[in-house]
Amino acid sequence: MGALDWEMNRELPRTLLILGRVSNLPTVWSNCLAAWMLTPRSGVTAWPLFSLVAGGVTALYLGGMYLNDAFDVAFDTLHRPERPIPSRKISRRAVAIWGGAWLAAGVLLLVPVSGAWAGALAGAILLYNAIHKHTPLGLPVMAGCRALIYPLAGVAAAGAAWPMLPGRLWAAAGCMALWVLVLSILARTNSRYSAPVPNLLAAIPLVDLLLVFPHSLLDTLPFLGFTALALYLRRSIPPT
Repeated sequence: MGALDWEMNRELPRTLLILGRVSNLPTVWSNCLAAWMLTPRSGVTAWPLFSLVAGGVTALYLGGMYLNDAFDVAFDTLHRPERPIPSRKISRRAVAIWGGAWLAAGVLLLVPVSGAWAGALAGAILLYNAIHKHTPLGLPVMAGCRALIYPLAGVAAAGAAWPMLPGRLWAAAGCMALWVLVLSILARTNSRYSAPVPNLLAAIPLVDLLLVFPHSLLDTLPFLGFTALALYLRRSIPPT
């Protein structure tokens, strides 16, 4: 094995983390938890079921992020040559395979508990990746991807069809979609207003905290922890 091959293999774990934009993962987990807490459940909370939901949504998120680089390779080659594919840290084919595998794994994990919503989220992720460099409609689609996490997790928590989900959950989904949409628009302005966007995205768990409005410190702590973790990862493994 040559020195270049050795260096590439040594950098692969970090390359995979960069491709997955893992600094945003705590905000995804926060969305799942908020939906879970906003959904009435019978009996004791089934945390193994929540872990399954969070794991499935994590896989869908990672799949979307990997496929984002696979779809955007032409743009990144011209404008962002430091990204993993243009900088030859990994091949486009490998990234596409990883992305497809993550997406499929997420759907398969979620089929038993929230299959229809998992399919809808996977479809929205693919649509976003296909159109976001070609039309401004990609922004509301991305915001919709965030919103879909709430009914997906809510259906799993309630063990019931989506019409039975509470109004507070739908309101939270709408508020989060609006929050992500506004920040995404600001991020594209390349002005002084775009500077705080990364930290505001990392603060998504705080928005979830306001939407849930928990009645105990114990319920508050996970959202604070997710925020701290997102800020830490954003500094150590930049999302873009």
